[in-house]
Amino acid sequence: MSIYQAWNTALSGTVPHSIWKLSVQLNFFDLSENQLEGNLPSMLMLRGPSGVMNLENNLFNGTLPRLRNIAELSLKNNQLTGVMSTDLLGQLPDLKYLDLSGNMLYGNITRKWDAMEQLGYVDLSRNNLSGEIPEALCQHPSLMCLQLSNNDLYGEPCNCVTTFPLLQSIDLGENSFSGNVPRWRGDHLEEIRLHGNFFKGSLPTELCSLPFLHVLDLSQNHLSGPIPPCFGKMRGFTDSFLASDRIFRIQFYGAYFHMFKMELRVKGNPLIYDANLPLFDFIDLSGNELSGKIPEQITNLSYLRGLNLSGNHISGYIPETIGLLQKLESLDLSNNALDGHIPQSLASITSLDHLNLSHNNLSGPIPTKNQFLTFNDPSIYEGNPGLCGIPLSKVCNPHKPNKDHHSDDDRGISERMMLVISIVLGFIFGFWGVCGTLAIKKSWRDAYFGFLGI
Repeated sequence: MSIYQAWNTALSGTVPHSIWKLSVQLNFFDLSENQLEGNLPSMLMLRGPSGVMNLENNLFNGTLPRLRNIAELSLKNNQLTGVMSTDLLGQLPDLKYLDLSGNMLYGNITRKWDAMEQLGYVDLSRNNLSGEIPEALCQHPSLMCLQLSNNDLYGEPCNCVTTFPLLQSIDLGENSFSGNVPRWRGDHLEEIRLHGNFFKGSLPTELCSLPFLHVLDLSQNHLSGPIPPCFGKMRGFTDSFLASDRIFRIQFYGAYFHMFKMELRVKGNPLIYDANLPLFDFIDLSGNELSGKIPEQITNLSYLRGLNLSGNHISGYIPETIGLLQKLESLDLSNNALDGHIPQSLASITSLDHLNLSHNNLSGPIPTKNQFLTFNDPSIYEGNPGLCGIPLSKVCNPHKPNKDHHSDDDRGISERMMLVISIVLGFIFGFWGVCGTLAIKKSWRDAYFGFLGI
């Protein structure tokens, strides 16, 4: 294999024409991670059909060139502009990997995808692309990763994005997609990111049957209704093998790299997960219109590391069994309508280092053990007038019993028990009061049976 590799060598300026001309004789051409600038040549071409070209993370500008004899191409994070012409990919029948993310491309996504039968990875995120996902892109049975986030795309993608049998990762975040959340089926999906769109309707229960799912971000949409109890059966968050520090990656020019940079809002801040970092197992349903209670079954997700349900209309109590989430690092339940007390079991999660319970109707003392000793910011509890204790200025009354939902439940149980006892005693005294009298008093017995005509 003929190789020209000069990645991360502090190169700057324009690339000499002789170097571009040399690439025609190469199978592997890598100038990535430099400060190279200027227009790309009118055609990028390698020697063989399985060639690899990596020009990412430079300052190249101008329009996209024609492409030929390239199987794996990355032009991400440059300053390329213009439209994706209809013949852009027409000479790439062996294309497997395409990354044009982080540029300034605009217009519709090209519709010429049908010739690339081996296409596995497409990243067009962080551009200014518009229109709908072309139907031709939906017909690739080999597609494993589709990244279209941070564009101006719209439409209802349900019929398209559920047709990929090998799909592992999909990111349609920060667009203008609408309709219902697609009802995905399959055994390969690991990551679903639809944040910042206009999806509506309820959470589909089909999500519960995706065995490898470990990143679910449906935040900042218009979803409504309750959280399905079957969310507690997501195997990707409960199985020790499926949830153990997986690194989502694809083979790219002979080495394994993370499939993409992924921004996750965890622990209150946007974090970038990149190459060779284990992915963060998390569920983010924040910024929707979800209602109902937090299903207790969700505490079965023993390998969950991040849970964000903030900015909804969720009511009821925080499940007492939340302490079962022993790997949880980030929990945000703020801006809901939760009441009751803060479960003491939450203090047993020693991995927890970000917590936000603000703007609910919680009451009672704040736990004072383990991780709660480190939560010194009063703002994570604000908007709960009934809460007391450190770090709030409101001091708890040591003589006032904690009126939590346990006392309510106990009172309810006692009332039901008294009702049952009253019914049983009433039956006993009523039955034996009549029957006993008839058995003892012969005159009453004769009169009673005479009245019945016996």
